[in-house]
Amino acid sequence: MHDSNNKNRTKIVKHKREWLLPPNILTYIRYLLIPLFIWLYVVKRKYGLAALTLFVSGLTDVADGYIARRFGMISDLGKIIDPIADKLTQMAAAVCLAFRYRLMIVLLMLLVLKEIYLSLFGWHVIRATGRVHSSKWFGKLCTVYLYCAVLAMILFPEMPKGAADAIIIVGCGMAIMVTVLYSIYYFSLIAENRKAE
Repeated sequence: MHDSNNKNRTKIVKHKREWLLPPNILTYIRYLLIPLFIWLYVVKRKYGLAALTLFVSGLTDVADGYIARRFGMISDLGKIIDPIADKLTQMAAAVCLAFRYRLMIVLLMLLVLKEIYLSLFGWHVIRATGRVHSSKWFGKLCTVYLYCAVLAMILFPEMPKGAADAIIIVGCGMAIMVTVLYSIYYFSLIAENRKAE
């Protein structure tokens, strides 16, 4: 009975400590930067500061991943909140830019559909395998591209429409690619789990 209580206590302490891990704290900062970015872009129209806010957000994204891997601070909580912060940042930027670039609405719709589909599929995989899985390289690649694309479109508001449309179309293609690759990856995880059973 005493051993059982110790095990339960260890699990609770470990869970509480996840909230305080440096990589997760950096992720919280990314959440806080989202409303700041929207305020700077939409209300104040300080495009340079808005771009700087996104740049800092991107740096914290890189930093939290590096720290988590380098110092063994990868947690289930981090695996969940990190990609959500990425997606919310992308969508906030896409919504803001949609007022200037109408084609951005198409990319925004694709991102929303992608996240709904992959969130439901990912939840099914977690239930099937009993594990939370980390983001894959192709998801990170798409995130990096979208960060760079949005930064360029904010910093150069007079960008020719053709160039802006090309950037957005590539973003749409990457969103579709990521959806397909994650689907293949999730199907493989489910198949492996069934074989193991």
